[in-house]
Amino acid sequence: MTQIEQALRIDAITTAAQKPLAATPLDVRIVRSKDILQSSGHALIEHNGTIYTLHATRSGKLILTK
Repeated sequence: MTQIEQALRIDAITTAAQKPLAATPLDVRIVRSKDILQSSGHALIEHNGTIYTLHATRSGKLILTK
């Protein structure tokens, strides 16, 4: 794991108050929602041959639908 990946992992598992949360296993990949959703706010995800839609609500929550 590169230093940048380690820094992103630490950033992702730290609260706004900078209190560390439980560490995530090293084999779990952290992906930022803004990287998946990009400017459209929607993404299509294929899982076992089925297409799902992931989108962000106006209140900032994520919804995954079949």
